[in-house]
Amino acid sequence: MIRNFLRAGLLAASLAGIAVYAAQTPQQQPPSQSQSPKQSPSASSQTASGKIGAVASDGFTLEVNQGSSTQTLRFVTDSNTKVKGKLEAGATAAVEYTTDGSGRNVAQTIVVESNG
Repeated sequence: MIRNFLRAGLLAASLAGIAVYAAQTPQQQPPSQSQSPKQSPSASSQTASGKIGAVASDGFTLEVNQGSSTQTLRFVTDSNTKVKGKLEAGATAAVEYTTDGSGRNVAQTIVVESNG
């Protein structure tokens, strides 16, 4: 009878130890589907909107508000980039883009929403 109590006590202590260990082990979470504009390269399209900071022949910068801070994103343009409106510094624009293998943000579609 004492053996049965010892076995039951040992079993209960073992199970409690396993439960404590399992509760302390961090669980891996699947990667988040919502990505900030400047994350790992991706073949899928992403979007960003903000104020155009500078315009060059091969691209432009966009100042994007993220909470209380502003992040400047650099975009490259090519012959496949579609632009609706006039790209000029100070204008507000929305950009659909992909990130290429070199980590560059390649603008697919740019819609200038307002100038100044």
